[in-house]
Amino acid sequence: MNTNLRKQIRETYEKVLQDHITQSLLTKKYKDIYRYIQEIHLRLNRISSEEMKVELDKAIDLDLVKQMLENNAFDQEDFIRISLIYNERLTKLQAPVDDHLSREFESQINDFEGGKIPFIQVVPQTILQFNK
Repeated sequence: MNTNLRKQIRETYEKVLQDHITQSLLTKKYKDIYRYIQEIHLRLNRISSEEMKVELDKAIDLDLVKQMLENNAFDQEDFIRISLIYNERLTKLQAPVDDHLSREFESQINDFEGGKIPFIQVVPQTILQFNK
């Protein structure tokens, strides 16, 4: 498969995923958002040591996240906290050459906290970032 075709497929996938996440937020179908959070969590645990797995599971209780989403008790501060924890974990696991990506992501989260980016845009961007 040539490079251009792969790029087109990747871009299409990212657009569809972003649209789906945005639509899930707008229609309050948080079950889908939970699935994405759970998938990121499981992926990070797959490449972590046992000690790091326990640490991540203590920092982010997926059952609690699910309950909070189901009961509309999950807010942007919760999402920021989880995103920063996942970003920190990814930074520990990635090659130092990729550290700039983590810093860029953290900068995006800071822009969100400062009100420069609306929540409806941050969630899809965040999930896409962790799916790369």
